[in-house]
Amino acid sequence: MKYFAIFWVMLSFSISLLAETRDPYPEPNAQEVIVVGVEEFAALPNYADKPAQMKNVISEPGTDNLIVNDMSGMLYRVDSTGSATTYLEVADPKWGTGFGESWREVGLHSVALNPDFSQEGEPGYGKLYTWMDASIGDSVADYPSAAAEPSHHSVLFEWTANDVHSAQYDGGMPREVLRIEQPFPNHNASAMAFNPLVSTGDYDYGLLYLAVGDGGGAGDQYNASQNLSLPHGKILLIDPLGDNSANGNYGIPANNPFIGETNTLPEIYAYGLRNLQQFAWDSETGALIVTDLGQAAVEEINLVTAGDNLGWNHWEGSFAFPGNPEGKSWRNILDGVDDTQVRSDPSIRYPIAEYDHRDPLGHTGASGTAVTGLAVVRDSGITELEGYILFGDLVSGEVFAVPADKQHLYNGQSENRRVLFDDGSGEAKTLLQIVQEARVEQGLEPPPRMDLRFASGADNQVYLLNKYDGIIRRIVAP
Repeated sequence: MKYFAIFWVMLSFSISLLAETRDPYPEPNAQEVIVVGVEEFAALPNYADKPAQMKNVISEPGTDNLIVNDMSGMLYRVDSTGSATTYLEVADPKWGTGFGESWREVGLHSVALNPDFSQEGEPGYGKLYTWMDASIGDSVADYPSAAAEPSHHSVLFEWTANDVHSAQYDGGMPREVLRIEQPFPNHNASAMAFNPLVSTGDYDYGLLYLAVGDGGGAGDQYNASQNLSLPHGKILLIDPLGDNSANGNYGIPANNPFIGETNTLPEIYAYGLRNLQQFAWDSETGALIVTDLGQAAVEEINLVTAGDNLGWNHWEGSFAFPGNPEGKSWRNILDGVDDTQVRSDPSIRYPIAEYDHRDPLGHTGASGTAVTGLAVVRDSGITELEGYILFGDLVSGEVFAVPADKQHLYNGQSENRRVLFDDGSGEAKTLLQIVQEARVEQGLEPPPRMDLRFASGADNQVYLLNKYDGIIRRIVAP
């Protein structure tokens, strides 16, 4: 727990310094408002006497079910009626994963099911993946960090169910695929996903997109995100069923953009990320969109293609991030971002949308501002959101929208819309208001922040998660 204590001190210091940053976007964000409906869909049970710490929701191939992960180490299966059952307790010591206590940014981050999960006879049948933080113990990481005293490891495990129709996971011990040493207890394991749009025979069918944060601390002080010999601050693209990686436990896709380059990991698909939160693919254009957390001033949403440099830690959003490339220090945050250097490096893939830390919609009185969630709305039956990219703020629970069809026109701020919700009361509310009201109805204290996550399922519906009332909600027509 000593690293957690250190991190809290660092986090508190960073928040106080954020107040001194310059404001790259002095005009308020999202002045246009879209109102949609929201309804309760399912409820997850408490775990260890606290509400489910929901992080991600995915569709189970071949069914109408959803799989939801709790950062505390639980996987739940939710059927089309909203009935939730425990599928797998990753944190159970019998699995030998080294899973420790879940805390803030440490825990079970993501789950992914092979697209052939339900296809008997296929190599991917029954295979699911968990991307999580684990204690170091006697384990040796495939990729070390630069830290003299690392915090923990991020580990990708493969689990193989014998019968995918079984109510609970019925397979054996997990197989370790990849292990990365982490210097700090934040910005570590992150999102992962298989491209849901591709079919058998397509290039990236069965390939796993795996996001790794910059390792934490502040300012990417080891300059890992721009170092192509390290996995930190990257999107990796691997074949989990292959074996031509350095450790022999996964495959390197032949068309990865950095194959054959000196001192460069062939797993890298894109780089220059701080702490990617979510993947989403546009079913109409095929575009891959991600949300990436900012530090000093700017939260961003990015289009990503193979080989892209998203800029961090030399750029934060559209703005230069000041500091010494040889080693960042906390004093760099005092200057926020350099608003005299805007999109001036043509080698960088700049955001398609962004907002800043001083915007009133990013603050609730609770600490911090952090982009979260992601969904591209197509064929959902919700006219008001059709053709929009949805993203949100983790802390305030605000949801924003930008049109998906004109991504190349965006300069960062001007066309963000605010999304509010009618829960049947006839009143447009924020999600935080709705969760606070739900907590009061449960006889509990209303939370000061939202801890919002969301994603879309195979049914094109957008499911909304939080860490305070255990309720999965979904967006509906107003």
